[in-house]
Amino acid sequence: MSEHADKGSPGWKHEALQNGYIPSYLDKDELCVVCGDKATGYHYRCITCEGCKGFFRRTIQKNLNPTYACKYEAKCIIDKVTRNQCQECRFKKCIAVGMATDLVLDDSKRLAKRKLIEENPWA
Repeated sequence: MSEHADKGSPGWKHEALQNGYIPSYLDKDELCVVCGDKATGYHYRCITCEGCKGFFRRTIQKNLNPTYACKYEAKCIIDKVTRNQCQECRFKKCIAVGMATDLVLDDSKRLAKRKLIEENPWA
């Protein structure tokens, strides 16, 4: 990490992930249970990559699931290469592997959590 992105700055986590930081509880070769890409940690109760974490969070926060429609028979293979081709099948796989919709925070809960973290003198 650079000297500009210490753990107190907002960008430290993003920079750590870009530089290959792997949490100590995670195997360095651990793969995302949704698409098989390199995992970055536990997200919504599953080991996933940043892409699947973000896709799942946006889907829940914006209630996009009802808008997803598979062009085939809802049997698409979801992997690192094809994960962006079918949102319905990707979301169904997120649910099938155990990602928890109730752990996705809405904006008010997310801001309240951030405020608590910022106010914590021990962080």
